[in-house]
Amino acid sequence: MASPPKLPPDHDLRQLLRFSLDEGSIWLGSRRMVLVHAESLGRLRKALLARLGRDEARSMLLSTGFSSGLRDAEFARQLRGGQSGDDIFLVGPQLHMIEGAAQVRPVRQEIDRDSGQFVGEFTWHHSWEAYAHLQMMGRSDEPVCWLLLGYASGYTSGFMGRLVLFQETGCAATGAPHCHILGKSAELWDEGAQVFQLYDVEQLESLLQASGRRMADPLTPGLHQPMDSGPTTTVIDPAADLSQTMGEYGLLPAQLTMLERAAHAGIPLLLQGEFGTGKQTLARRLHKLAASGRPFVMLDCQGLDPDALDIQLFGEKMRSDLGSTMHAATHALAGTTGRTGRIEQAEGGMLYLHNIEHLPLLLQDKLLDFLRHGEFLRHQGQMPVAAHCQLIAASSANLEQLAQQGQFRRELLLRLQTVQVTLPPLRERMHQLPVLAETLLMQYAAKYKALPPSLSEHALQTLMHQPWAGNLSELGRVLERAVLLTGGQDMIDTRHLFPLMPEHPHTALTRHGSLTEVDVRRLPGELCATLLSSGVTLPDIESQLLEFAVQQSRGNLAAAARQLGLTRPQLAYRLQRSAQNPSS
Repeated sequence: MASPPKLPPDHDLRQLLRFSLDEGSIWLGSRRMVLVHAESLGRLRKALLARLGRDEARSMLLSTGFSSGLRDAEFARQLRGGQSGDDIFLVGPQLHMIEGAAQVRPVRQEIDRDSGQFVGEFTWHHSWEAYAHLQMMGRSDEPVCWLLLGYASGYTSGFMGRLVLFQETGCAATGAPHCHILGKSAELWDEGAQVFQLYDVEQLESLLQASGRRMADPLTPGLHQPMDSGPTTTVIDPAADLSQTMGEYGLLPAQLTMLERAAHAGIPLLLQGEFGTGKQTLARRLHKLAASGRPFVMLDCQGLDPDALDIQLFGEKMRSDLGSTMHAATHALAGTTGRTGRIEQAEGGMLYLHNIEHLPLLLQDKLLDFLRHGEFLRHQGQMPVAAHCQLIAASSANLEQLAQQGQFRRELLLRLQTVQVTLPPLRERMHQLPVLAETLLMQYAAKYKALPPSLSEHALQTLMHQPWAGNLSELGRVLERAVLLTGGQDMIDTRHLFPLMPEHPHTALTRHGSLTEVDVRRLPGELCATLLSSGVTLPDIESQLLEFAVQQSRGNLAAAARQLGLTRPQLAYRLQRSAQNPSS
């Protein structure tokens, strides 16, 4: 029998455990952690058992542990992606120890890279769950480490990309000297095995499939194969579900119903809200909902002088003083007697006027006449031109106040206010940001044919604490950049969202289990001392560090450059220089 696998050094894991005392949070990499008394967790288990019964409580704890294990499997892929499959897998047991779950010792670990099958045995010493059960409820007649067991199954399933189920064959809560677990790929268990009675397999398969969409880039051949055939190219259909697609703008159900009816009826709409709240995107979605296949024409009323704006909106009569034969012939072939404006271009469809507060008063009068009679005069023209289109006006100003000051026509405002909605700023609905971010990430992943990315907990918390003066537009730019930086291969972390945001010193864990202040931009003193005493030269260190970063990134120079804080050309230059001048 092969000797048990040895746990690799865990300094890479310990460095990721950070205590941010000023903000009152603990982080393991990009995931927030909480120190909780084992006794309190034991009381929670006892309450669950009393209220739900053994089977329901066990199912809940198993699925909770399974979800946690899936997340750690993603973490392992990012952390040790360039190392051997065994060392990558052992991140899970080592994390379990760092997190205080138990002392994990591998007994047997068989990973078949060709078939993707797994068999493993581990022992748990000092399991908190067995200890808490003994303390709260006394000795048990069956194994009770359900949260830890679910974690083992979730972690291994996430790592292998297929369902792996663990069974606790010995438990300290039953009087055994320690806990013992056995895990196999689901298909390796006998059909009537007791392990299938523990888990809600359908629920676990669903959790695994969702995780697989985030982790579809395999680590090594046979490991973690994609759950899907390739990157998603599905684009969210704006007209598929009105409440879902427009709810991201913070609108109430009554407002959604009003917008839907108004869009189909063709009456004017007024969209108000700060810059970046999504007025233009909402207008486009209304167009797809009610006028798909017909024109959607835009005009920004800001930044143009009155005559230019008049021509852009209403068109221009052909001037006889400039009329060459060629000019006249062009209009004759087009069936017009001058330049067409946006109103005529939007015939039968929708006209979106952005920043309508900048429309001069005289042009407001002309627009009001068009809304009343369906006719208008071109610039310097005298013959009415008939047209029909739905008007959607947008403004970030207080039009009511402008009307009171005589800077906006009251009659036009009343006409536009037939159907009016105000899109709230993002800062007033931060509770919706996680859903908004997920929706935008899916759209950008489809746009760039990347795997659907996910946000780390630290990244999400960082997003929640931004002022977002640019509202949805700013959020979209930040998330689009993150998708481009990661390429859908990595979980999006704070460094992808805000590459220039400085990291602050924090408190970390030493190998002896004590806390120490760490400057994230300084190497630990013991590492510097080791390097100096080793006799390795600075060029040697740089060369090896570059090679290691490229290896960890599996040859992806852009990813390696991000790890090193370099641009891709800078890394390529340093690699070339290192190759040309190898150390003697």
